[in-house]
Amino acid sequence: MKLTQQLIAKFNTQDTFLVVSGYPSSQSKIDAVHDGMATYTKRTVEAIASKKRAQFVVLVEKETSEDPHQYAQNKVLVLPVFNKKKLTLFPVILRYLITFSQIKKIFIHSEFHIAGGISHIVLLIPFLLLIKLTGKQVYFTSHNAIHNFDDLAPHFNFKKGSLTLKIMNWGIKNYYRTLGKIVDYVVVLDEIIKQRLEKYIDGHKIIVSPHWLAKKRNANISKIQARKKLGIKTDEKVILYFGFLTWYKGADWLVEEFRKISTKNNIRLIMAGGEAYSLKDKKYYEEYYSSIQKKANQHKEITITGFVPENMVATYFQAADLVVLPYRGLIGASGCLSHAIAYNKPFLMSSNMKSLLNEQDIITIFSNSKKKVDAVMFGLNKIGFSKILSTLSDDKKLAELYPIVKEWASIRSEEKGIENDWNFVYDRKMINNSPSIASAFRGLLS
Repeated sequence: MKLTQQLIAKFNTQDTFLVVSGYPSSQSKIDAVHDGMATYTKRTVEAIASKKRAQFVVLVEKETSEDPHQYAQNKVLVLPVFNKKKLTLFPVILRYLITFSQIKKIFIHSEFHIAGGISHIVLLIPFLLLIKLTGKQVYFTSHNAIHNFDDLAPHFNFKKGSLTLKIMNWGIKNYYRTLGKIVDYVVVLDEIIKQRLEKYIDGHKIIVSPHWLAKKRNANISKIQARKKLGIKTDEKVILYFGFLTWYKGADWLVEEFRKISTKNNIRLIMAGGEAYSLKDKKYYEEYYSSIQKKANQHKEITITGFVPENMVATYFQAADLVVLPYRGLIGASGCLSHAIAYNKPFLMSSNMKSLLNEQDIITIFSNSKKKVDAVMFGLNKIGFSKILSTLSDDKKLAELYPIVKEWASIRSEEKGIENDWNFVYDRKMINNSPSIASAFRGLLS
């Protein structure tokens, strides 16, 4: 199917939304090339198209085919048009903005260009400014936000106190200040991300659209069936880590602590993930990942699965007794946490993630359950790991976590999330202080 004049005419309307994002290219192709952000974007777009009868043009990376394809009752037109590692992605996208000249609202997702490295990140600013020059409304969805690299330096291979680290800290602050002067709105998935960005961007321009929970896929498998499929004994206790194995997510800490315990404890650790796609070609990360693999191989009850395909996600969560998130810091919303809640699994998170629980609806959940947030927290130390083991081995403690998970799933349901996205993001009316082209230029010069 080629991009015909009929297709252009159908989608080139003022009521259509144009999205630039990472995006799985077909219903079944949600694979290692795509992270949770791309999958989340896909599900949001297609759900809104189906429920609100809205039209979308989505510009995505070229993969096996450059032909356009349509989803969601033909309301979503997906165009594989750019190579996200090449500088040509920016002029290519601008060319399609001209093709679909009648579309007024453009949604740019923060991850679409990062594979190209620092040069692509720098060029994002003039790219966004050029879009504003066409008279479009620009919504920038920041799936993650780092305002200081100090605490996450090892994740990016920055040495503490180095000139590089100082330059990056200065650069990221000015990047957000400039971004905020150009775009109409910045969309974030957590209140904590808004609080970070408010130091550099007018708070009225930041929209919080909480990470809603996608309906469980392939969830008709029971715990017994899941364990049989994975070769896990019915009487084993299973700790699950889910996602790419990275330093900031604490993958190495969890493996290191777990390998200290006896192989006779009847406890299994499943590291359901593989190499981080954005880091796998970097030497320092290859050494990090190899180190984790080596330690895991020394303990027969530790399993590193490699990337988990979409049709196996339910199997791993259904097989688990406890989901553990040992993050050293927060960059953005946690897909693992969302999966744990969607699959009704008790979870524990590191104290470094505590700020995620400061949102009012989450505070209400803990109040209703008569539990303090510390009930789901642990420190990244020996005592913290002991809490993980004691919770895992105590059925009463696990049971006390279920009401929290159940209510969380209710308030962050897909239905409520889609309605919120529609009302506050896609169908949002512009506010008076949205930047004009002239004011964007003045802001950059100030």
